[in-house]
Amino acid sequence: MAQPSCDGHSDQSFTRGLPNDQESGAIAKAIIQMGHSLGLDVLAEGIETKEQENHLRILGCDAGQGYLYAKPLSVKRCEEYLQVTDWV
Repeated sequence: MAQPSCDGHSDQSFTRGLPNDQESGAIAKAIIQMGHSLGLDVLAEGIETKEQENHLRILGCDAGQGYLYAKPLSVKRCEEYLQVTDWV
């Protein structure tokens, strides 16, 4: 997937409870829908498991970041990583 330009994001506190916590799921879904209704791409923070990633994809999230993909990186390492990695 091409690197998206993300204008809105879903905080990691909502991602943490996915996919099992219904309240977190409802909040994440509402944030994604609101972002899309405003014409924004939505990025979810704090994705740590494939289950969270899959649930957010189903909800229509455009992109994600978190330990599932990489630990925090320096700017140089991040640039290198982005050149060889497909985005969610």
